[in-house]
Amino acid sequence: MRRPPTPTATPGGKPKDPDRININEEWELRFWARELGLSEDQLKQAVQEVGVLTTELRRYRPPH
Repeated sequence: MRRPPTPTATPGGKPKDPDRININEEWELRFWARELGLSEDQLKQAVQEVGVLTTELRRYRPPH
């Protein structure tokens, strides 16, 4: 018998782990890009530069 997948979002559509970003989940990428005021490409670049912790990403400023 297969187990259902573990949900990664709360019923309100927010990530279950507010401390880390999973850019491999499309909905989470969109959520965090909007939350942080970045484009999805900028968020991917930020994750490459500073990692997945939201505390670090909130301090990130994209190059102009």
